[in-house]
Amino acid sequence: PMQRLLLITAYEALEMAGYAKDRTPATCHSRVSSFMGQTSDDWREVNASQNIENFYITGGIRAFGPGRLNYHFGWEGASYSLDTACSSSSAAIQLACSALRARECDTSLAGGANVMTASSIFAGLSRGGFLSPTGSCKTYDEGADGYCRADAVGIVVLKRLEDAILDRDNIQAVIKGVSTNHSAEAISITHPHAETQQRLFKRTLQDACLSHESIDYVEMHGTGTQAGDTIESTSVAKVFGPGRTLDNPLYFGTVKPNIGHGEAASGVTSVIKAVMMFSKNTIPPHIGVKRKMNPKLLDFNAIGMKLADRNVPFKPNPRGDGKRRIMVNNFDATGGNTSIILEDPPKLSAVGEDPRGSYVITVSAKTRNALWENTHRLVEFLKMNPQTKLSHVSYTTTARRTHHNFRRSHVATCVSDLQASLERNLEAQHERSIKPKSVVFVFTGQASQYAAMGSQLFKTSAFFRSQLLALETTCISLNLPSFLELLTNPDVDIKSCDPVQSQLALAALEVALAKLWCSWGIKPDLVLG
Repeated sequence: PMQRLLLITAYEALEMAGYAKDRTPATCHSRVSSFMGQTSDDWREVNASQNIENFYITGGIRAFGPGRLNYHFGWEGASYSLDTACSSSSAAIQLACSALRARECDTSLAGGANVMTASSIFAGLSRGGFLSPTGSCKTYDEGADGYCRADAVGIVVLKRLEDAILDRDNIQAVIKGVSTNHSAEAISITHPHAETQQRLFKRTLQDACLSHESIDYVEMHGTGTQAGDTIESTSVAKVFGPGRTLDNPLYFGTVKPNIGHGEAASGVTSVIKAVMMFSKNTIPPHIGVKRKMNPKLLDFNAIGMKLADRNVPFKPNPRGDGKRRIMVNNFDATGGNTSIILEDPPKLSAVGEDPRGSYVITVSAKTRNALWENTHRLVEFLKMNPQTKLSHVSYTTTARRTHHNFRRSHVATCVSDLQASLERNLEAQHERSIKPKSVVFVFTGQASQYAAMGSQLFKTSAFFRSQLLALETTCISLNLPSFLELLTNPDVDIKSCDPVQSQLALAALEVALAKLWCSWGIKPDLVLG
């Protein structure tokens, strides 16, 4: 699953970046590398007790994640899989920047993935005191009690700034500096250390050749723990707070209360949030304070620091050089600390008016059905954006896209002319296409349970019975209540059952049913419930 999501996300990132293989020296296939942060092997660990099949190694070992990207896209540059726990994707970005600076590659993809499919990691983190027993990440709230895990996959495309400008890329942000250190003097390996963080911030500023006053916003690591939030905010205040006032404040916040802690992908998630702040010109509100601010924290108003409680226009510092800058913090449970400073993208010179009266627009795909879908998407885009310049559509679809075996070109003089041509093509393609029917498994949720709802199949189907017994054993090993009697005994009082027991029974029944149908050769395209 992680490899598939990395492939999908990498493809989307490349499409957004306008990557076309071997189009320029910087996109030569021998000069593209990948750096991916991954921490857990959930899918491999789960399948280790199930079925060791042909793709157990190539589909489950983390090293095959970035390796799969290079193999699929035909890149001959290096591929690195990194594991530095929660800072894995930030470490990947730093190594990618180092490789670009050293000219070991000309384009790099950096990011991380976190796909949660193993219950054992949840149990281990919970028993280790990392996870919140009450739900979300309540960063800076008096009730902060740990973090909420999140699935996350994120990838950014990186190039040296001069190459990106030369290739006229759609530059979203500039990485001005990035540094990493380790909390070697902390009281425990998982405990943050204030002085180490402060040294990191100063080193990152030095790497970027910037002063502390030039930072407009700090995207905190901010997982929602009492120690972590207090130490990080105090460290930031000591380095970036001097000279701040409420008229010229330092804004700060964290994305984790919004989407959870993406662990290995948390760093790139924060970087993507920062990039979106540049493009949207907005500082989003911090939603981590559910009741009131943690009294253990500093008085932020007194030192010119602000948590946004609503959308705030993101403006450059009036005392600065007109560029906005964001520092992203990403720490990990093993003691590592990484900080990245991002800056507004440069303003490229405007392109002159295209003198051509007609333009070629190309739609490409790997299959006939995909060609129809891509054509349909382009039609929908033109309907929603009728003011789009036809010259821009022509340039993007011909020069900034990868072209595949199925391809159709249209010549148009205006957007309405192009839209009509695309729609005629859609009708012609649709007449020839034959779409197979889909199979969907839909299951009900809470309050649909009744006593002995799985008894008949439990008695008559050995396969179904073995699936339920295996799930029952797993629940007991995780200190969860038994649910088997609820599924097999008609005399159970369903109303007196514990909600956890009822939910386990429903989930186990649905998993067993789905596996039973799959064993009969009924493969779903989608499962809901």
